[in-house]
Amino acid sequence: MTPKRLMLDLLRVARDKSVPVGALVGVGALFGLTGNSMRVALTRLLSRGLVESDERGLYRLSAATDPLTAHVERWREGEARMRRWESEWLLVSPPRGADRSTRRHSLRALGLFGFREGLDGLWTRPHNLAEPLPTTFERLGALGLDPGVHHFVASHLDAKLRRCWETTLWPIEHLQRGYQGALDSVERSMARVGAMPTEQALVETFVVGGEAIRVIATDPLLPEAMLSSFERRALSDAMLRYDELGRGIWGRLRREFQAGRSEASAEALP
Repeated sequence: MTPKRLMLDLLRVARDKSVPVGALVGVGALFGLTGNSMRVALTRLLSRGLVESDERGLYRLSAATDPLTAHVERWREGEARMRRWESEWLLVSPPRGADRSTRRHSLRALGLFGFREGLDGLWTRPHNLAEPLPTTFERLGALGLDPGVHHFVASHLDAKLRRCWETTLWPIEHLQRGYQGALDSVERSMARVGAMPTEQALVETFVVGGEAIRVIATDPLLPEAMLSSFERRALSDAMLRYDELGRGIWGRLRREFQAGRSEASAEALP
């Protein structure tokens, strides 16, 4: 847990509510982060326009959240991010000769959207994303995809290539184990956090919830024909409930800081 990540997660959980800097620093102490490191992270986020201040000492996420945070936040949409797959493939061909940094950013963006290299220099994924294609490439561009890429949709692949792509490009069994593992962790945590002290419960929900969100947000969103969606759908549904639970815990602690009751006890937090 880095100061930047924790800061963004705390403000994300707060949604449109402003948070006092003392609360951000106090929660940082729960994760072993110094007050100075939290304040430096806050200053940098302010300078990048990712965080804004309502009034002195009160902060919230800005309307111009960075593209990666916006991409991660789509985890809440769950299966709605996909549409029925008609056995078409979305293909992207990055331009040759791009410098190393441009290529690295392009491949990172494609990876975040579930693309894999199907043929030499040709990246592909099932054409089953629910959003319009121009929106997909607008978001890919914001994440760093080279604007010089060529993209097209293919609907008639030879049977051998199609079978190869469907069975080898994505680690199907690993993905399903990831869904189930995250779901088990979320369900176990939901059963026990109610009996925990507020501070301990907050740390647990951030750690467990953060891992589950990572699994959902980085999922390649494969269609049912390639991967059973049962575990993925169950994880998304459980995580929505768990997220509300975590928000309630964070809300209680935030109110304590705002009331000034936890300012002194923050020094004694483990």
